[in-house]
Amino acid sequence: MSGRAVGWLEAEIEEWIHTRARTKSET
Repeated sequence: MSGRAVGWLEAEIEEWIHTRARTKSET
């Protein structure tokens, strides 16, 4: 796996976590 793919994956996970946290907070 290339470093670029890893960086993209980490960004996706981080965004997903923030979205989940925001949704959980609002609910």
